[in-house]
Amino acid sequence: MNMLLLTGVVGALALGYAAVASGKIGAFKVDHARVNELSGIIQGGAMAFLYREYKALVPFVIVVGALLAWKINPQSAVCFVCGAVCSALT
Repeated sequence: MNMLLLTGVVGALALGYAAVASGKIGAFKVDHARVNELSGIIQGGAMAFLYREYKALVPFVIVVGALLAWKINPQSAVCFVCGAVCSALT
């Protein structure tokens, strides 16, 4: 089987599973007010952490991307930056 086709099929299956799992998690409702309050606090803290982490990572990605473009080739830099962006989006 062609490796590119296999990769696409496995990726599509993974996205399908993620959609089903996300739907199940999103449908789960908690009726306890304190649990909802705590989950909101945890989510706020997690988002604050991610904001500060990405704020520190952006200069690193720029510097490493520039070094890759200069020392190796621009295609490597583009791949590196694309990988960093995809990682951040997850």
